[in-house]
Amino acid sequence: MKIIKFDLPIDGVKVKTVDELRDHFTLEILAHAHSGLLAKWLSSRKLQDELAAVKTLDGAEDHTLLKGLCEIFGVDIDDEIASAMLNKAPTKTEISVNEQVKMYDDLAEIVDLAIYQAIRLNCITANCNKAENTEVELCWAPQKEVYFKGESVFEKYSG
Repeated sequence: MKIIKFDLPIDGVKVKTVDELRDHFTLEILAHAHSGLLAKWLSSRKLQDELAAVKTLDGAEDHTLLKGLCEIFGVDIDDEIASAMLNKAPTKTEISVNEQVKMYDDLAEIVDLAIYQAIRLNCITANCNKAENTEVELCWAPQKEVYFKGESVFEKYSG
């Protein structure tokens, strides 16, 4: 009989490989281990070493099971983090680590843009004050080149 491969749903993602499982490792793994779905997934992927290790954890309490699964799949976790995770039930409104990293990256990009704009505005204001009664176009020509993160502020945001 041919074994049908299936994807393991975890962290809102359909996991196909152990690497993906490691990337999306959450407490959902405990439910999959208790239900036998994790063992079936490992069997369908012919991951016999991992399957044997998971089977040794059958009947283990959640803390021991979580630590064991982390060890099997190469996820770093210490006892304090495991206890904290198990004591706090996750909710649908919680943000995963990957989502937090993306939000941080987006925020960093916005902050960089704000810094560029602040520097640009400061230069424009300074140049306009020096130009006084000359044409407005002089305000857009910097008297000295201003760089932020190795790029000219005026090249990036002029025009």
